Formats: sequence, C-alpha cells, structure tokens
Amino acid sequence: MFSPHPDDDVISMGGILRKLWENENQIVVAYMTSGNIAVFDHDVTRHLDLRRARAPASLGLDARASCSARGPAVSCGMEQKAPGDIDIPVVQDLKKFIRESEAIAALAAVGIPPSAARFLDSAVLSNR
Repeated sequence: MFSPHPDDDVISMGGILRKLWENENQIVVAYMTSGNIAVFDHDVTRHLDLRRARAPASLGLDARASCSARGPAVSCGMEQKAPGDIDIPVVQDLKKFIRESEAIAALAAVGIPPSAARFLDSAVLSNR
C-alpha cells in the first residue's frame, strides 16, 4: 500500500490493514515522504521543547544531560533558514524521526504492533 503521509494509510484503509494483519498477511506500507520535507519547523521546536523542558523532570533525568550540544545548532539552523530553504542535516534527521513516530502510532491505532514497522535508511537510498 502506498501512503502519501503516515496517517493516510489508517484514514483510508485502517480497517483493511487491521483485517490483513489479523489474517496474518504480510503487509508493506510505503510512505511517500521521509519527513524531512513534510514536517513543519514548529513541530521540531515543539518536540525539542518537550525533550528539554518537560521530559527530564517527568522521567527523573538531569535536564542538563538531556540537552545535547546539537540543540543550539538546530535552533540556529532553523532561525537562519528562509522559507523554501533546505534544512540542515540534523534538522532533516529530526523531521524524519518525527514522521517515523507518526507512522508507528498510525499502525498501532489499527492494532499492528510497533515492532512490525521497518524504515528504509536514507543513507542506503542516497548511495544508489
């Protein structure tokens, strides 16, 4: 099944996906975006803010240890980017991870376990 975005598969074919999974069919869902061009900058900021400000206290982690040195580079890279510019590599990766987590959540919503999800590595694709 081809899905333009991670929620389109569940919205359009959630019941069929669930039934195929229950009947032990092999399912392949191909998402037609890696995330680095489909996730908004404010979503990256929101995820980073959660990781920096909220998650450490809730999980009992040291807030200073949970903020990597890349935090300022990400913020700077997003602030200096003009509309339509390509994101710096670390932001592209963060957007890819956000999109992958959305895909896993969509599959889980129809009863497919997260352990069944597999993603192509963009490095593999770029070497072709």
